[in-house]
Amino acid sequence: MQWRADPVVLNSLPHRVELLKTQLADSTMPAIAAILSNIAESEFRSDGMLANSFYELEAEYFNTIREVQGKKGVWSIGPFFRYALSDCRGSEERERERERERERERERGTPCKGHGRLD
Repeated sequence: MQWRADPVVLNSLPHRVELLKTQLADSTMPAIAAILSNIAESEFRSDGMLANSFYELEAEYFNTIREVQGKKGVWSIGPFFRYALSDCRGSEERERERERERERERERGTPCKGHGRLD
């Protein structure tokens, strides 16, 4: 099992990156091979890719990806994109909670806010 401990150097990147063979996807497994094939096909058809990073921090990698992909774009959405999504999900959840509270008030027959009387 020594071969699994041998490092693999990923070429064509701006910096030296070494991984162990155990850290790489096992493309000999049919399920993994199918996934990798789907990814490659999808990348070929796409107009580019989204990168969860900032161009200012990793410009060398963005430029390398652009060179490898040809004229396809690489768009930086930055890691804050996830926070924006979680905030949207949070506001949706708060709105659902407010709607549940309004429904409970209607079921109890409590006075409507601002009217001071029962509906």
